[in-house]
Amino acid sequence: MTTISGSQLVARALHDNGVDTIFHIAGAPNISLTQECEKVGIRLVGVRHEQAAAAAAQAYARVSGRPGVCLAPAGPAIANMVSAVSHATHEQVPIIALGGSGPRDQKGTGSFQEMDELDLMIPAAKKAMQIHSPKRVGSHVCEAFRICQSGAKGAVYIDLPADMLYQEIDSERCFGSSPSSELARPAASAPDLERAIDILIQAERPLVVGGSGVIWSKASTELREFLDLSGIPFFPTPQSRGIVPDDHPSCFPAARSLAFKSADAVLVVGTRANFIIGHFAPPRWDADVRMISINIDPAQMGRNKAVEVGIAADARRALAQLNELATGRFSPDRYESWLQALAARQMQAEERASVSANSDSIPIHPLRLMKEIRELLPRNAIVVEDGHDTLGFCRHSIPSFEPGHRINPGTLGNVGVGVPFGMGAKAAKPDAPVVVISGDSAFGWNGMEIDTCVRENLPITVIICNNAGITARSADASMMPSQDLGWSDHQRIAEAFGGVGTRVEWPDELKPALAEALSSGQTTVVNVIVDKYVASATNTGFAGVMGESYQ
Repeated sequence: MTTISGSQLVARALHDNGVDTIFHIAGAPNISLTQECEKVGIRLVGVRHEQAAAAAAQAYARVSGRPGVCLAPAGPAIANMVSAVSHATHEQVPIIALGGSGPRDQKGTGSFQEMDELDLMIPAAKKAMQIHSPKRVGSHVCEAFRICQSGAKGAVYIDLPADMLYQEIDSERCFGSSPSSELARPAASAPDLERAIDILIQAERPLVVGGSGVIWSKASTELREFLDLSGIPFFPTPQSRGIVPDDHPSCFPAARSLAFKSADAVLVVGTRANFIIGHFAPPRWDADVRMISINIDPAQMGRNKAVEVGIAADARRALAQLNELATGRFSPDRYESWLQALAARQMQAEERASVSANSDSIPIHPLRLMKEIRELLPRNAIVVEDGHDTLGFCRHSIPSFEPGHRINPGTLGNVGVGVPFGMGAKAAKPDAPVVVISGDSAFGWNGMEIDTCVRENLPITVIICNNAGITARSADASMMPSQDLGWSDHQRIAEAFGGVGTRVEWPDELKPALAEALSSGQTTVVNVIVDKYVASATNTGFAGVMGESYQ
């Protein structure tokens, strides 16, 4: 009889499901599992905090298009992952969070690190499960991968009790792994697509809005094809920037407010009617805007805004069908006046911003920093935005050109995960430059992960927009309690761990410092001292954040 342990079975099941990287912290009861993962060729990236492990897994998933995986020991380690697991679920990002727990026969005895990890994860994850027997490992792990990637994607938590991991059983008694080679791609009905085309053709000021569902279905090509044949202007959600290059003729990112308010019809592909997009409701949208929604999750149809045509389908398949039906149906000059109005607003916004972007003021104006970054970034750069004001400055200034190459704190506003996001992105695409643009407050929450980037050979460039506080402040108003953090030397964290740190205080130092960091091939922190009295255009307190800053 050939025996096999639960740890071996978990490692093999992960490998069978295509896992090549796990972000983790070593500890009981998962030590044997990590050893078995290494034996089957899975890379283990050892982080400094469990929140960072789950955040890195989320970024890995966004950039690679495959589920990210993280692993934590028992008790408080699992609690540390909760915020990032919840973040992935809110953002509908597929990750697998693995957690150890104590032996089940010691439950209720007050054993070391005893905690009800499963109950803790139930509200945070799309699904939380515990594997009770080694013989069911293969089937349970495959089930978890199917759940995290199906429909509305999200995090799946798998609890691994110590006694299960170390139990030895007859290998012939195990249920086999059956990974899914391809997820189901439900199609749209032809009558629904015909109604959608009719609405768009009748409209005077139509829009297409695309979200992360386009990334997960790998539908960027089909979306661009529809924009090219229809001539309809396009706006992405923040996390989907790059599904259509920002310099595409249909894109007018700085005319967003005018476009939303004026649109009389909108085709929404792969995104939800949440606050990020103004709920598709007044005051940001006209109350009578006609809405067409393509979403793989039927529960999103009519959420916050009635839809005239609801298409519960895979974005790539539905768009391919739409393109076939729409070919030759749109006149090239149908929306010429609409496009001209958006182009004029785009030009006005760029002209207003150019004054600050070219300023030589000291401390440095944040928009000057953004301009210098923009001029140096290659088109394939992966950009991570993190912070409050910094997020707003990036949104207005930094373009994206490839799907999955833009990440920010998202709908949950889980700021402080910029460095772990950068780490996960670099692990997913080692050949792409990864740039984290972070506020100084946000950097402080997970800045120690610079150590992980250096130690694990995941070189990223971190640019800190350092306004010496949690947010910018008004010169004639009192600060929030504990808002002033000082212009600290954050670059020294990189130096302490073997990376490169640079502090920039003068405008003429910006370009050479940034160019050197981006070309160095090392983990680098560029600490840029910016004017603490300059807020992003949308920093108006909590209401401003909810209405604009994350959009």
